[in-house]
Amino acid sequence: MAAAATAGEPGTTEHLPEGSPTPRNFRTTAGSRNRKRNWLGRLLTSLPRRDGVNVVSVVTGLRVNSGLFFSLLGTGSKMSVLTSPRGKVEVVHCRRTESQDIYCIKNLIRKFTQKLFGNLNIIYLLEKANLAITLHNDQEEIMAQATFLDYPNWNIATQDDWVSVFRELDSDIPCTPLNTLFMHLFVAVDEYSVGCCKEIIRTVFRAVPDLHFVFLIVPSCMSLGLSFDRVEDHDDLMPIFLHHDTILKETYGEYFLAELIEAQDEENHAVVCEVEGVAVGFMSVCSQVNLQLLHKCFDLGPFHGLCIPHQDDILEPPQEFSIHESSGTRKGAEATVEEALSPVISENTSEVEDSEKLSQVSSMVYMGYYISHRSSLSLSLPEDTSSFRPVYRGASTAFCIQLFFIDEKYEARSLDFMNFVFHLFHDKDFCIISVPHLTPEFVLIQSFVKMVPFNNCTLDQDLYVFHRAGLLKTIKIRLATLSDTPGVEKLVSTLMPSKSILEDLKQYNEARRDPDGTPLQVFVAEVAEQVVGIAVIRNEMLSYALNHTNRKLSLEPKITINAKIVVIGASNVGISFLETLVFCHCYNDRDHELMSLCSWVNVVVGRMTAIDRAAKQVIVSREKVVLYDHLILCTGRQYQGSSQGPGDAGRGDGAQVPCPTEVDISLHPTNREVSNSCLRRYTGPIPCNHFTLNDEEDCLRALAWIKNKSITAEGNVIIYGNSIDTYTTVETLLNLGIRGSCIHLVQHPPTSIITCINDCAVEGAIEDALQAAGVTVYRDALLAQWNNGLYPDPIHTASFTTPTKPFQLPCSMFFSFLEKNVDYETFKAFNDACLVYDGRLVIDSNFHTNDIAIRAAGPLTKFSNRYYSNEWTHSNFNSKEIGFQLAAVMLKLFDPTLEPVTEPPADLDRLIPMYKGAKIKGGILPGSYHYLHVSKPAIPTPLEVQRAQSDFGSEIVTGNVKNGNYFRIHINKYKMVETITCLSKVPFPASNYIRLFGQHEQALNNLCARYEDGLVPDLY
Repeated sequence: MAAAATAGEPGTTEHLPEGSPTPRNFRTTAGSRNRKRNWLGRLLTSLPRRDGVNVVSVVTGLRVNSGLFFSLLGTGSKMSVLTSPRGKVEVVHCRRTESQDIYCIKNLIRKFTQKLFGNLNIIYLLEKANLAITLHNDQEEIMAQATFLDYPNWNIATQDDWVSVFRELDSDIPCTPLNTLFMHLFVAVDEYSVGCCKEIIRTVFRAVPDLHFVFLIVPSCMSLGLSFDRVEDHDDLMPIFLHHDTILKETYGEYFLAELIEAQDEENHAVVCEVEGVAVGFMSVCSQVNLQLLHKCFDLGPFHGLCIPHQDDILEPPQEFSIHESSGTRKGAEATVEEALSPVISENTSEVEDSEKLSQVSSMVYMGYYISHRSSLSLSLPEDTSSFRPVYRGASTAFCIQLFFIDEKYEARSLDFMNFVFHLFHDKDFCIISVPHLTPEFVLIQSFVKMVPFNNCTLDQDLYVFHRAGLLKTIKIRLATLSDTPGVEKLVSTLMPSKSILEDLKQYNEARRDPDGTPLQVFVAEVAEQVVGIAVIRNEMLSYALNHTNRKLSLEPKITINAKIVVIGASNVGISFLETLVFCHCYNDRDHELMSLCSWVNVVVGRMTAIDRAAKQVIVSREKVVLYDHLILCTGRQYQGSSQGPGDAGRGDGAQVPCPTEVDISLHPTNREVSNSCLRRYTGPIPCNHFTLNDEEDCLRALAWIKNKSITAEGNVIIYGNSIDTYTTVETLLNLGIRGSCIHLVQHPPTSIITCINDCAVEGAIEDALQAAGVTVYRDALLAQWNNGLYPDPIHTASFTTPTKPFQLPCSMFFSFLEKNVDYETFKAFNDACLVYDGRLVIDSNFHTNDIAIRAAGPLTKFSNRYYSNEWTHSNFNSKEIGFQLAAVMLKLFDPTLEPVTEPPADLDRLIPMYKGAKIKGGILPGSYHYLHVSKPAIPTPLEVQRAQSDFGSEIVTGNVKNGNYFRIHINKYKMVETITCLSKVPFPASNYIRLFGQHEQALNNLCARYEDGLVPDLY
């Protein structure tokens, strides 16, 4: 049979090896015809017969002057117009095939389709396909569909060994699994079948730039012929250039491009790509690279600084710090997040990957965790090594792209430039290009690696790197052998788990299974007879950091967003926002540990001290500069030193120290005699034995103080506040071994009639437990003095006033849990940046502040007064849901698959968004009670008032607090679970109970009716 023709003799094939001279003009001529059904044959060329089948291919590996490959069928737009033989016109659109298309695909299958492709399971085929494309018209009617896989159909060869079969058919065809797809199915509306096939083939080559061949395997009885297509003429380079950018012309003049071409020498080259004598692309390259600047701004360590290795290179910082911990403890600086914290996270990338742990439990639960895991603690925190930059002494091994553009019809073949330009710089291994970070990703840089900028990088450009090894298109995957050991040792020598990998390889070569009998397989990837990858597979599934991929996802397009999105604050809202941007929206109980968020997010340690809106910069710790395009403020609120309004609460660390009223208790004053003017910000020295637990670092410092100062043996501990964290702190201190008689719980006057528990039964159990443990409770007390008004560091005594009489307590440790509020420095940064602040940061319904580039969310914020909803803030809702919705709003700005953002008119923006996620709180309370409370978002109301409402619904209560098996479910008037309260002496599966929220009682096996019949004695 006739084979594909290039520029050689018609009817023959001339496949050109790499680097060969290339023809200027070429075309494919027709061989035979089939006038009725074989429309597909007019688009395909055939190869020799094998085992009763014909191997038919669309050959695209044809070469033009500057190494530009292109599809014979060209590239089309996303919208095309098809004309039937009868003159009917249809506008068609191309997209990925979806599962709901299956019914229509089956309706398009004809007898001819079954003869050509066989009897197929469409569902199975689509699930396993590398690429599946559907054409539909404006009415969403499916016009055609094609499915492509990376192995041949009709079982002519095994999936992993078809290349050798094709070598037997034609040894000159340079097809590999990386540049070849096989058509396993094509169906179309009969009238538009030819046009649909052309459009789908066009789309395939546009979607997969590395694709050179599409093969079709058909039974030998099928008769397929040939047809031809010519490349259209194109305009000169300048119109193409001006189509992309007019700034360079305005800056350097209209002869800029000509001057750039004339300036060529040994270090500067200009490469033009031609098709039939017409230039369609241009690239200017230069061997002079400012490596000194790049070393300061980007982490080039993975590429050895783009330099030749030198014996005098300085690659690691001096070891000037140490961390001493007891055995079994976790090493390095760990960081956590909580709903009302600022970030306390390691800046060093390797430390982040090794030890970053994110948690969501209350502050004293952190402390309890470390108590149970550390027998002793002696911390010597490392000095900040984030300023260290490796020093490379070797010569540069990189060149740069100064200017690049290409006609959009041929942009899918942009990478073909690289083979040519690397020949120009035979002594260079890297090609780099920098682009403005808001530039949409184009085809060329999709094959480059984006370099991670250092946290202090102020360049407004992103750097991309390409290694000449990326030009290698052949890779071999096989089972490992004993001879691979040296190559694997070299490959994994710099990895942390290198020892375990080598042990697995050794175990596989010796026994093919682990010592416990678990089957083991080891695969290696080989390029140019060099081991470049290794994979170890076991018949087991560890519940940690699992990642999944399959054939269907192999050609799924990825969209790179180069915009700088800066999130201030590691609150639940901030973390949920980042998770939604980086991962899917599903969560599990160990999501922070299972998802390596820090692999995708650069973390900056410090406190935001200023915002430069004009320059779009955030100043961190008064010295570091972080650039942003979109700024997300999620700092939350922290425990503050006194009950002033937001924006007046403390200064620096002093914001977390309560300010004594400084009244003389020898005069026996009461709270009525304390002037409100005394409730001022504390500005004195911070006592060393004063602790405010806002994050895990605070808990670690408190734990170290308890261990080092022997607080468990002697000394009084004062806990000041009336939040739920005061109770969890008391329970943790009791578990530490501190006697209850040495713990004093001092509750300041409440600011609301609603308590932190809001359930009399649970509060009664807590009071009984405190009394049984010997803990003294003081109510409605205001801090008056430390050390009788003398120097407060350290605190030896603390004096308080009450509505009746004052009292004084000896003090070894002082814990403060006053009202949560906005940190002073954070408020000052908002105020200096002229962001509207009214008790909290003011936002609209789409999270916008008064700056379009700055959004905010979480307890930090309040809605604008124009909504007339001052009682509703983000504090009333689930923080994770707030973060998810914030990310959904942001994704509309970047995801091209979503509908464009349409802001509602100002006169219609009058309603605040209402979220439905449950509000959750809990912890371990005094008496070792495990407490969980799940409720709907609502304005806080006393429980007795709620029960008095006519539409309250019903309650299902089992057990009691004294026995430690209290379980209460509130069913609203719509028979939905609205509130869940659990108080138990034993641990319970909290995540399961949380999922009961929002369920209809009938979904719970008619819970209400069964409870009324006495069939539910215990909800646990």
